[in-house]
Amino acid sequence: MIAWRVARVVATLAAALLMLGLASCMTQQRDGPVTRDGPPPTLQAVESAYNARVAGLDRMWARAIVRFQSIDQDGNEIDEQGEGHLQLVQPRNLYFTVGKLGEPAFELGSNDERYWWIDIRNKSARIGAHAKATPTLAGRAGLPVHPLDLIELLGITPVKLRTAPRWSVDGRTVEVTVPGRWGDRLLRLDPERLEPVEIELRDKAGGPLAVARLTEYEGAIVAGKVSLVVRVAARVFVDVPATSTQVTLWLRDPENRGAKIKARAFSFESLAQEYGVKSVGSIDQPSTAPAQTVAPARGTVP
Repeated sequence: MIAWRVARVVATLAAALLMLGLASCMTQQRDGPVTRDGPPPTLQAVESAYNARVAGLDRMWARAIVRFQSIDQDGNEIDEQGEGHLQLVQPRNLYFTVGKLGEPAFELGSNDERYWWIDIRNKSARIGAHAKATPTLAGRAGLPVHPLDLIELLGITPVKLRTAPRWSVDGRTVEVTVPGRWGDRLLRLDPERLEPVEIELRDKAGGPLAVARLTEYEGAIVAGKVSLVVRVAARVFVDVPATSTQVTLWLRDPENRGAKIKARAFSFESLAQEYGVKSVGSIDQPSTAPAQTVAPARGTVP
């Protein structure tokens, strides 16, 4: 009886070690290159699956948590975190606030013609036109990419592929190229769901302006129900190589709110009144920053 029990324990330990060994091998396989014998998904398959996923995100609302890490001019580390809300009406309307304890401190926004940055605490703002945006001017406003490309980093806009899909060098993702505003946009997709796991915005020379890594996908609320098709990355990590800046964005409770998202959220004049902005500077002509007296706020932004 004792011998049988000993044999049983040994067999159990051997099985456990075998499972650990298999788990180790599986981990190494997940982290290492993958050999692909077959062709990648077709262009039509990628476009169809990708655009079906984002079709319900044309009018999106979400709660947001933002962590900003960088280095200032004196070489000191910056590590700040805040929370806010994101509202988006594609393709160009953006309303994004960041603050603490429920009080917004900054608002980044855009509409069909213009983009802006409002410092709510200092009652000031800077505004520019999409048509005049250049890398130099956007950089003065603290933007590493074209203002309209900020939305692209979230992986929620429809795509029209420029090149046929291909396997990545390590075989782990499907790579596709999409035309951008200052350079191409490279998407690396999960081969099963064809969701972006990495989005790289490039300059005209092909260098990276910003790289976003997207994880923790979850279904968005569409027509009052959590969708199994319309999905959003709940965590987006953005790296800006030129400035040693990293931004981590967590999106919570993404929802298509339809007509509940009001047009005034994308009106600079309405927001300037709402936040009591006193001075407005031009991003397009930074040397001339005229001061303005703005009428008292009326109503609230949703």
